[in-house]
Amino acid sequence: MLSLVSLLVSAQEKIGNKMYLYGDLNGAVAGKTLVHYGINDPKGAVKALKEFSNKGFDVISWDKLFMPGRKYSKQEMAKKVNDYGIESIIFIKFNGKSTYTQSNANSTYSSFTNSINTSGSSYSVVGRVGLLFEFYTKKTNFDKPIAVINCNATNSWGAAGSQRGVALKIVRRVVSELKSHIGDKNSAIENNENQTNDIISTSTMNSSAEKLSSQYYELINKSVEYASNGDFVKFKYSLIEALKYNPTEPTIYYNIGVACMQQNRIDEAINYFNKAIELKPDYGDAYNNIGAAIIEKTNPIIEEMNKSLSDFEKYDRLQAQQFEIYKEAVPFYEKAYELNSTNISVIQTLMGLYENLKMVKEHNSLKLKYDKIQ
Repeated sequence: MLSLVSLLVSAQEKIGNKMYLYGDLNGAVAGKTLVHYGINDPKGAVKALKEFSNKGFDVISWDKLFMPGRKYSKQEMAKKVNDYGIESIIFIKFNGKSTYTQSNANSTYSSFTNSINTSGSSYSVVGRVGLLFEFYTKKTNFDKPIAVINCNATNSWGAAGSQRGVALKIVRRVVSELKSHIGDKNSAIENNENQTNDIISTSTMNSSAEKLSSQYYELINKSVEYASNGDFVKFKYSLIEALKYNPTEPTIYYNIGVACMQQNRIDEAINYFNKAIELKPDYGDAYNNIGAAIIEKTNPIIEEMNKSLSDFEKYDRLQAQQFEIYKEAVPFYEKAYELNSTNISVIQTLMGLYENLKMVKEHNSLKLKYDKIQ
C-alpha cells in the first residue's frame, strides 16, 4: 500500500484550490471502479459515490464487495475484484481536521426575583478537513498507487457546517478534476468556479488575450508558480502587472481579490471582486467571495466573544455586531445563489446565515430546495 514518506518526495502538481497531485491521473480511473470511503460515515459514503455517478463514473461501493467487520484473504479479495470486473480502485482516506470553539450566551430578566438569569453554551465547530485519494489500476495489478491527490477544504458555513459537508466539498472538487482528465473539461472548469476563494486557471485568464504580448503570458505563468508555492504577495503583484496588458479581464481582478483574502486584506479583496463584477455582471463566484470576505470580518468579534463569556452584556453587544455583519453578507450570497441555484456551498452558507439571523421563512424555503438536490 501507499508509503507517504516515499511519495511526498516525488514531484507534486497543484491542480486546484488546496489540491495537490502526485503521479499521473491519466488512466487512473477506467471502467468499473471500486470506491472505498475511509470515513466512518455511511450516509456520507452514499453521497460520495453519488458524486462520482453524477459525473458519469461507473462506481461500486467497497462495502458491496467486502462486508465490514469480516476479514478476507488476499485470494478472496482478488477473486471478488476479478468477478465484479473491477478495473480501478479509489481509496479515500481521512487526513485530519481542525476545529475551533464557538460560544453563545443569553441573558433574561425575571421580574419575580428581580434578577438576571443567564445561560450559555460552547461547542466545537469544524474548521478544515483533509482527504487523501489513492488510485490503483488493474494494469498495475492494484499493487501500488499510480496517483495520489492530497486535498483539504475549509468549512465556510460556520456552526451550520459539518465534517461530512466539508468532506463532500472535497469529493466534488476531485471528481471534477478526474472528469477533466477523461475529456469533459467544461464540467471541471464549471465546478472549480463554484468553490469559495478558488484561483481561476491561467487558461481562463488567457482566453481573451490571445494576441497579447509574451510579457503578459510570462506574468500569468509566473503568478501560477507563485500561488503553487504559497507566495501570494508575488502572485498578487504579478497579476497587477498583467493588468497593464489586459485591463478588462475579470478573472485577473478576481484572482487578485483571492490573493488579498490570503493576506487578510479584506476591504481590498472586496474592491477587486467588485471590479470583476463590473466587467462581468453575472460573475457568481465574485459575489460569493464578497460574502465570504464580509463574514471574515466577524473573526475578531468571535475571538472577543469567546473571551467574554462571563460578561453577558458585552457578549450580547458583540453578538449583535456579529449579526449585523452577517446581514451585510446576505445579499451577496443571495445573488450568488440567483446566478447558480445548484451551488451547494452557497446554499449551505446562506442557510446558516438565515438560521443565525432568525430569518425562518427564508431558511425553510431554501432548505426545501436544498433537500431536493441533495
